[in-house]
Amino acid sequence: MEKFKSYLGLVLAAALSSLLINSTELKFPRATPITAMDSTVIVKMTVARTDAFKMWRQATDFMNRCGKPPLVACQELSRHIYSDTILGNMMDILEKHPDFLELYISDSKLDWRADTLERRKFTEAANRVYAEYLDEVRPRIQTNIWLVNLGIVALIMLCVMYRRLAGGIAWAPFGLVWRIVTGGAKAAKKIHEKI
Repeated sequence: MEKFKSYLGLVLAAALSSLLINSTELKFPRATPITAMDSTVIVKMTVARTDAFKMWRQATDFMNRCGKPPLVACQELSRHIYSDTILGNMMDILEKHPDFLELYISDSKLDWRADTLERRKFTEAANRVYAEYLDEVRPRIQTNIWLVNLGIVALIMLCVMYRRLAGGIAWAPFGLVWRIVTGGAKAAKKIHEKI
């Protein structure tokens, strides 16, 4: 059984290493990467789900595509970030720009098809606020990406070094189920014999 647990520990390490595979970014293919590990499976499961990372992807993807037909001018950055992403980042944005929420709410009440002076003023203000915010959160996103990837590497190394322990931990739920099933069968057999 100890040999089996050792092999199971190595299988677990191999399975964890699949979390470090880079996969292509389909939704925002032209987004500027923060690190070389932005698209690993583990990052997509963790850091990429944060609002700050989503905003980075949307903003940089637009900026890398803008100015080319049929897209609009690059000044329209703030119009091409999803509203749920902006709202998800709003608390952090308001720390540096406390009056931005009022601007955002008043802009949302305007007709989006009309090119008015108010809309142009908001767009300029929003572009500046978003650019400052993204510059501010970039180091935090970068640190999170490194920590998540290095955490998986450390876990893989521990699984290899302590493969029997890792295999034992991985096998524990299956062993418990096996004991319950076999124990239940023995108990049922004893009850059957007494009847």
